[in-house]
Amino acid sequence: MARNILEERNQKFMRFWKQKRQNKWKYVAMIGIFGFIIVVPGYFWGIDFELANIEVAKLSTLTLLSAAAGIWYGLWSYKKQEKLYQELLAANDAEPA
Repeated sequence: MARNILEERNQKFMRFWKQKRQNKWKYVAMIGIFGFIIVVPGYFWGIDFELANIEVAKLSTLTLLSAAAGIWYGLWSYKKQEKLYQELLAANDAEPA
């Protein structure tokens, strides 16, 4: 029974990733945007939402760093998912029908 659950889970992943892997940069952007979503509002929360307290250089630096970290994380995640997909694809080809 455990094998059936694992096989079902793998098949579900295969269907999901087969579609998602077609748009690499869209996937990277969607995963990577979370860093930006957290950092920018966090900055404004830190200055008590007062526009007079905005430090443009600091906000710009945080925005660029969060974007770079988000892209890195998105690419890492894509590579990890693609590796798993290729391993499952190879395992399915190796198994007798």
